[in-house]
Order: sequence, then C-alpha cells, then structure tokens
Amino acid sequence: MDAYTVSAEFYDVLQGRDERERAERLFASPARRARSGIVEVGAGSGLVTQVLARAATVPVHAIEPNPAMRALLMSRLAAAPTEHRARVTVHPERVQELWPRQDVPQADLAVCSNVIATLDPGQRHGTWAALARLVGPQGLLLVDPPPCALPEAPRTKVLPQVPVGDDTYSGFLSETPETDHIHLEYTYQVHRDGELLREEREEFDLWPVAGEELRQELAEAGWVVCRPSPAAPGRGELLTARVAEHL
Repeated sequence: MDAYTVSAEFYDVLQGRDERERAERLFASPARRARSGIVEVGAGSGLVTQVLARAATVPVHAIEPNPAMRALLMSRLAAAPTEHRARVTVHPERVQELWPRQDVPQADLAVCSNVIATLDPGQRHGTWAALARLVGPQGLLLVDPPPCALPEAPRTKVLPQVPVGDDTYSGFLSETPETDHIHLEYTYQVHRDGELLREEREEFDLWPVAGEELRQELAEAGWVVCRPSPAAPGRGELLTARVAEHL
C-alpha cells in the first residue's frame, strides 16, 4: 500500500497527456458500445476512468486499491461534470475481493490499462478469474499485455520535461532484468533556473509472461482470446478476449 506515494505527485504531470490521448484512442469507442456496465481494474489517477465515464451510458466500476492513486482519482471525479461523476463508483478493494459481492451489477466490458504487468503470477491468475465472473458470458476484455520476456540488458528511458510555474519537472526510468521479473526505478527531478531543487525515487516490479502462456492462463479462467498479444507488444496494442459462452 506504500507504492505510488512518490509517483502520485509526478504521474499526471509527466505522463498524463500521452496516457489521456491513448485512452481516447483505445477505450472510448468500446465504452460507447457497452450495454450493461464497465469494470476498470487499476484505475490509478483516473485518466482512463475519465474517458470511460465520458463515452459510456452505463455504470463504470473503477477499482483502485492504492490510497495514493485513489486520492488522485477522487480529485479528478470531483472536478468532472455531474453526469459523468454519477456514472462512476470507486471500489478500494482488489478485483478478486469484489466479484463475489451481490451489490456489483454484472458488466459487459472489462478494461485493464497499464496494470496487468505489475501483478505477480498469482495475482494475475486471480484477476482473470474474477473478471470473467464480473462480465459474464460473451463479456469483452481489453488489456495491455505484459512484456513477453525479460530485456536482454538494463535500459533507461528519459521522461519528458514539463514546466509548472517556475519549475521544470522531469525524470527517467531505469529497467533492470532480474531472475523472473523486471525491476523498475523511477527517478523524478524538479529544477528551477537550471538548479536541481529535489530528486525523488520509487521502485516497482513488472512480471513478463510469454504470449502462449498468457493465452493459456486466460483460457483456464474462461476467456477466449480474439486478438492475441503480439510478439513484441507496444503501448498501442491491446489483447482482446471474450468470456466463453459456457462459463
């Protein structure tokens, strides 16, 4: 639960514009076609939630167990138009704890944006099974596929520089392959007049899974893959699956 306490301050500033544009491109149209409800796993700061609420005409169940990110999500909803905010229910539980409850109506669309790779194999299996029961037969799943494999060597990505008042927010991301996961370290920096005011760090882990193994996991949970994970998934590509009719 301590995760994201550092990144919550920097996430929207450094990555929000790209994430919002991507959400509009990938999730707005499916949200418009939803007929009973939408479940979003890992709503985070609410960038995707905002797109879903604006596009949909059905209830949106935004699942975000992390307190730091949920605070950003609630702030975003507080500033949203009344009709959009009325559509969204925020759940602080994990999806595995949510699906047996009778007060959560069944949905026909599940969205997992930028979250599945952060789940270890046990959490991932539980998520697939819970979602299959929340959306029911023929329900649609849209998910960012996790990396297919570990990177061959450590690598670094530079985050954009974003001015905020007199300050410039920036940073970089380091990825290091470990035995069975990828270790991430975000370094955030704030400069003023060229001087470094402060520097903050936060670490996460990502869990790769090969495409065929991912397909098997989904099948065991009752999903039929419509569009599989590509060999080297990029941030613009989604895995699409439907719940089997007999579930």
